[in-house]
Amino acid sequence: MYHAYTNDLRNCPYVIHTIDTYSIENYKVHPVLLRRAIYMCSFCDLITEDIDNMLYSFSQSYYHLFAMHLFLMNKHDNQYTQSKFKADLHKLQFNGDLITQNTLDYISSREKIIKQYISQHYSETEYNNFIVSLNNNGVSNNTCWQYMNGHDILEKVAIKITQSISSRYRNKYIEWVHSHISQKTRKDNLLKKFYNTTGVGSVHQLRDRLIEIFYDFPVDFRFVPAQKTQSQLHKIWG
Repeated sequence: MYHAYTNDLRNCPYVIHTIDTYSIENYKVHPVLLRRAIYMCSFCDLITEDIDNMLYSFSQSYYHLFAMHLFLMNKHDNQYTQSKFKADLHKLQFNGDLITQNTLDYISSREKIIKQYISQHYSETEYNNFIVSLNNNGVSNNTCWQYMNGHDILEKVAIKITQSISSRYRNKYIEWVHSHISQKTRKDNLLKKFYNTTGVGSVHQLRDRLIEIFYDFPVDFRFVPAQKTQSQLHKIWG
């Protein structure tokens, strides 16, 4: 049920709306910005993990769960609420740049349970028509992350990806310093500079620093949905 003023907001030429994403936070969950966040926390400019594939494999793996969640929410059916879907996002884990088998097994199990519930309470045609409608509105297995709750996708996916990879490269640098720098003062100075410049270890923990970085990032207008928002801004500015 929408508020009475919803249409007023939609029709107001001075209100900016995100297009092809759930919210502005989804704009931040983009491979370019993920790599930038990793660099800022590790100073590693040769990231071997396939960040693009990590994001898209997540999207493909969670697509059916997300579609079923949207279907039931559209039916005002509380069997699979936002909090339950968020709990499923929490199960996401990577081993290097691959989703772990434990996560894939968990997703498969959840899909079977929810699919069975839907088949018992709704017709197959009803569900299939809803999926067609989703696809027609841009929600696909490669793009569904753009339509998930922005805070959830930022903290449960973007932070998880960047934290695991940043931690790996941070540890490599720290190990290198300890094994190659014998002079204690120089070693301490190098580590102190590393902690201070990355903002981790001196003031923030790694996860907190990444959250700060993502919220500080400006929107990357090379991302197509962001370009559509940029067009709205140009119309307002003239």
